[in-house]
Amino acid sequence: MDKLILCLANSNKHGGRCIAGIEVELDGEKLKIVKSSYDIPVWIRPVSHFSAGEVPMCDASRIGILSLVKVHNVSYAGSCSHSEDYYYESLEMIQTINPSDTFLKQYIDSYHSKIFGNRGKALIIDSFKKGDYSLMFIRTENSEIYLEPKYIKPRIKFYHNENQYDFPITDPEYLNRLHYDTSLYKSYNVLYIVVSLAVEHEGWHSKLAATII
Repeated sequence: MDKLILCLANSNKHGGRCIAGIEVELDGEKLKIVKSSYDIPVWIRPVSHFSAGEVPMCDASRIGILSLVKVHNVSYAGSCSHSEDYYYESLEMIQTINPSDTFLKQYIDSYHSKIFGNRGKALIIDSFKKGDYSLMFIRTENSEIYLEPKYIKPRIKFYHNENQYDFPITDPEYLNRLHYDTSLYKSYNVLYIVVSLAVEHEGWHSKLAATII
């Protein structure tokens, strides 16, 4: 079976990439979002058979954020919070979408009021194992991208459903833009963010801003 996704995450992972997107179907020439029983857009994360599941660069090289990608010959590989994982045979980049705000609003997670169930920056291991998702696409307001002074790391502060959050930025393309254009460190009225859960570190899974649009 093949799956079609709108790629919304493409970050570094163990010398390869971590790619994920929301499943879509073609309805004539229009994209139709595949949704769960809770009316949430369904995520698909293609994973390899390598130990960390990373997508090798030879498969990921042409794929970017907002690429329409066909994931060939998938088989389900999900477990616990990584319910989005699918093994794949090959990835085919179809085209790149140039979206409007109205277009992107259709893809947000409007079901979960809090990001991965709490207002904090991380989850304990047991919470991660008991969950059933590790990715969210959200529309934020009153965002600020800033440079954390102690570790000199880019971070983003924002409001979502009247709760304030503060996450590290791991989007490689956006980090590169920040490196060359420091004027991007500022406040924004609206930003779209893919939030993901990081691998375990000292008993916690941090929340990350994996993509910024």
